[in-house]
Amino acid sequence: MAVALKLLKLLRPLQTTSTILHRNLSPQLSSIRSVTRVFSDSPLLTEPLPASPPLNPHFPSPSSLNQYELAKFASIAETWWDSEGPFKPLHLLNSTRLAFIRSTLCRHLGRDPLSPRPFDGLKFIDVGCGGGIVSEPLARMGATVTGVDAVEKNIKIARVHADLDPVTSRIEYQYTTAEKLVEEQKNFDAVFALEVIEHVADPTEFCKSLSALTVPGGATVISTINRSMRAYATAIFAAEYILQWLPKGTHQWSSFLAPEELALILERASISVEEMAGCEYDPLSGRWSLSDDVSVNFIAYEIHRSKSEICHRSLKIQGTEMSRVMELPVTARGRLAVLSAHLAAATIEPYEFGPALEPHCVSAQNMVPPPGNLRGPLTIVDERTGKRYQVQVSDEGTVKATDLKKITTGKNDKGLKLYDPGYLNTAPVRSSICYIDGDEGILRYRGYPIEELAENSTFLEVAYLLMYGNLPSESQYADWEFAVSQHSAVPQGILDIIQAIPHDAHPMGVLVSAMSALSVFHPDANPALRGQEIYKSKQVRDKQIARILGKAPTIAAAAYLRLAGRPAVLPANNLSYSENFLYMLDSLGNRSYKPNPRLARVLDVLFILHAEHEMNCSTAAARHLASSGVDVYTALAGATGALYGPLHGGANEAVLKMLNEIGTVENIPDFIEGVKNRKRKMSGFGHRVYKNYDPRAKVIRKLAEEVFSIVGRDPLIEVAVALEKAALSDEYFAKRKLYPNVDFYSGLIYRAMGFPTEFFPVLFAIPRMAGWLAHWRESLDDPDTKIMRPQQVYTGNWLRHYIPPRERIVPGDVDKLSQVSVSNASRRRLAGTGIFVIMSGQSQRLNVVPTVTMLGVMKARLVGATRGHALLKKKSDALTVQFRQILKNIVSTKESMGDVMKDSSFALTEAKYVAGENIKHIVLENVHNATIKVRSRQENVAGVKLPKFDYFTEGETKNDLTGLARGGQQVQLCRAAYVKAIEVLVELASLQTSFLTLDEAIKTTNRRVNALENVVKPRLENTISYIKGELDELEREDFFRLKKIQGYKKREIERQMAAARNFANEQVAEKLSLKKGISLNSAQNLLSAEKDDDIIF
Repeated sequence: MAVALKLLKLLRPLQTTSTILHRNLSPQLSSIRSVTRVFSDSPLLTEPLPASPPLNPHFPSPSSLNQYELAKFASIAETWWDSEGPFKPLHLLNSTRLAFIRSTLCRHLGRDPLSPRPFDGLKFIDVGCGGGIVSEPLARMGATVTGVDAVEKNIKIARVHADLDPVTSRIEYQYTTAEKLVEEQKNFDAVFALEVIEHVADPTEFCKSLSALTVPGGATVISTINRSMRAYATAIFAAEYILQWLPKGTHQWSSFLAPEELALILERASISVEEMAGCEYDPLSGRWSLSDDVSVNFIAYEIHRSKSEICHRSLKIQGTEMSRVMELPVTARGRLAVLSAHLAAATIEPYEFGPALEPHCVSAQNMVPPPGNLRGPLTIVDERTGKRYQVQVSDEGTVKATDLKKITTGKNDKGLKLYDPGYLNTAPVRSSICYIDGDEGILRYRGYPIEELAENSTFLEVAYLLMYGNLPSESQYADWEFAVSQHSAVPQGILDIIQAIPHDAHPMGVLVSAMSALSVFHPDANPALRGQEIYKSKQVRDKQIARILGKAPTIAAAAYLRLAGRPAVLPANNLSYSENFLYMLDSLGNRSYKPNPRLARVLDVLFILHAEHEMNCSTAAARHLASSGVDVYTALAGATGALYGPLHGGANEAVLKMLNEIGTVENIPDFIEGVKNRKRKMSGFGHRVYKNYDPRAKVIRKLAEEVFSIVGRDPLIEVAVALEKAALSDEYFAKRKLYPNVDFYSGLIYRAMGFPTEFFPVLFAIPRMAGWLAHWRESLDDPDTKIMRPQQVYTGNWLRHYIPPRERIVPGDVDKLSQVSVSNASRRRLAGTGIFVIMSGQSQRLNVVPTVTMLGVMKARLVGATRGHALLKKKSDALTVQFRQILKNIVSTKESMGDVMKDSSFALTEAKYVAGENIKHIVLENVHNATIKVRSRQENVAGVKLPKFDYFTEGETKNDLTGLARGGQQVQLCRAAYVKAIEVLVELASLQTSFLTLDEAIKTTNRRVNALENVVKPRLENTISYIKGELDELEREDFFRLKKIQGYKKREIERQMAAARNFANEQVAEKLSLKKGISLNSAQNLLSAEKDDDIIF
């Protein structure tokens, strides 16, 4: 009966049925996670804590202390430094927490993270220091550390351990609270509260104390456990009850805080969360590591700011007024999500839609008349040949480039070409979509001034104008808005692709990939599959336009949420285009959420300003690709890729960097001088087209004021306005016609609205889809459209003939492949084998000296690799068979679990009905010790140790249940049902744990098999082939060398024999001359001594 009562706190959801269980469980989740989902209403999560012990007289009026928690930790204080004791998880987690602290604080405080003592001269405090397992490492890093704890035993243990090391003995441990230190007006450069806040009675008061202890601009680091079902499964159920790493009752799930809740509490305490990371445990390696997953443990780094720097917003949710931060201020990579904390607070006032712009409208003025008819002949005189040519000028003032081909010298000349790098004065198309006069600062969409559209229109209305040439009527706009909204959802496959992309991928890279993938999901619109005539259908065209405009913000929002580590949100069809985009970014799944209408209107105007800009780089790319007949999705993916370039879509990010470098208004004169001296670069001024004030910049400047009135004023706006004023009044910039462009203020607006800088190009791409689609549609109807094939000017070698490789002489200054060095990680790995690859081209074989001995070594390695590959393959097959069997068992056990839980629920209901509501009290009084317990063991499967859980009975259960008047039989049946539930639950936990362990082991084994099969063995085989070839070459060289030596010896013998014959002949001649009385040698000497030319010759 003891087990039944203990499970009453864990397994008592009366409403749970097998249907709910099957809906919540998934084969990919561990058994623990599955159980916690089923028992989410468990009383263990909601019942109040046991009665707290009396207040400690040392702290007569605590504001955040929990006396129950203090007593609990006092009972195990002696085990703080036992790495295998109750605090083992903290010892394992400590290195990960310290790595996060070193990284974030060094970046915040401007210290060198590689220094052994990066925190020299800084004052730190460790609140809730326990035994000092964090305080001591901080002291060794050079900080002056104060450790405080409300448990006296903890302080005593910490002092004893610290005295073992002279460095840590300087730590000041105090038996006190954070509130008392606040009263003493203590301040510290950094405050740490690691794994503490979940044990305090009032987290809000506790965070206020931490804020008061932190100097302005100082840092606070807090780590805790998320209030999620996964955290309940791992930190409580697994760690305390199954693995027994922690004493039972260490944590209470209701005391945990979700990341957004902690962020809200900290914001109210004037602490701004800057970066957050999750702590993830790897059961195979037994190590913790930082990750983007904050669902269990997470650690956050914050900065103490003044209240004027923290921006809040009141939201009404289901009739209840709640003050909360507009969005979660931290993403998985530490970026501020929305309403960045650097903005000052502003009062939110009711917004009345109306003109927000000045009536001044350059693009609407009639100062610049339309160009007249420029048609006429143009005579060209070629001074090289004296010939005269006549070409026709069109109404628009252009000449056909092909007309210039007839200008030739006749000397192998193919005709005159126009050399125009960057297409500065080349018009490849005729277009009626957008008109720009850069000299006068005019921008018009289909004849409508951009200022009027920004003031009065909406983005979807402007998109319709760009597509079809006229503003829509009321009914046309309703149909258009409905068509776009109906296509706003994206296929699940696209979302899967986005999730498969690395979490830290650039959002533009995600957008490019998703746009390209849409082509695969809509083959009905692919000319390569459906024929080149498919786009002649107006219905097919319009469908693709509505699809892309509807899906673009959804894909962009999914990319943003992927960056933040959050799931994608379905679009809301009852909102406007811009409101829907903000809703998907910020709602966090709350269907009742509605964005601020003023911010939505600002975003809508920004979309209008960025919708179209004539034949820019990305638009030219879109038309270039479309000319080949490719589908529209691929064409726009290419255009998005062009916009990805920093020279095209990243200019506003460069403006922010520039303004941050300037810092204050006082630094502007020095910056201006640096620009004039070409030592500094000014971003956001000047434009390829505009030689006057960019008309979009004037609108955006006013939008900036609108945004700052909502979310607070960015300090950089003052720098921007002063910089603009200084530049426009300076003759240097006026003479060069350098005026602010659209990027000068747009970056400030996006930053104020809380978008990360890497998301700026995406905000550029979403509205520009309308312009790209308008040009795509126009190109389909253009009779002059041809596949784009620009000419080039060839400047290479005129004619060369092939030379065999051995005969080539390569000059020293010739262009060649540069040396590609391997990474430091590869150097480290390769250093262990004694083999180092220098060039990437050599990676197919090992860099060895070709000798007979090395050949034997390589053959031996190949034999070993072959054997290892065979063994690992057998191991992989064996593990796979076991894996499939476990998977089958999991499915069947889950089916049994549903039936067992149904029986348990009915049995408990019947017992309560028969025995009365008093059964709980009576059973608690009669139960003393648990008789059914769980233990773990390991099972070896092909060398892999799989964890297994068994339950066993220990002791006897007292079954008399004194005080129970009736219902004894039903209680026994209930007990039997719950014992069966334990049996199935333990079996499911074993199977799921083995499933995860085996899955990881199979992946590791398969990676090794693939490495041996595809890398090691081919490399060894190539090395053996290389050594054999080199040895054969050496053998051939030795053969020819021996043959050469033999020829040399033969010639030497012949020379010696000839010399011997000459000597013999000389001896015979000498003897004959002596007989005649004349010495031959003396006669020769006489001739040489006389030096007489007549005698000599």
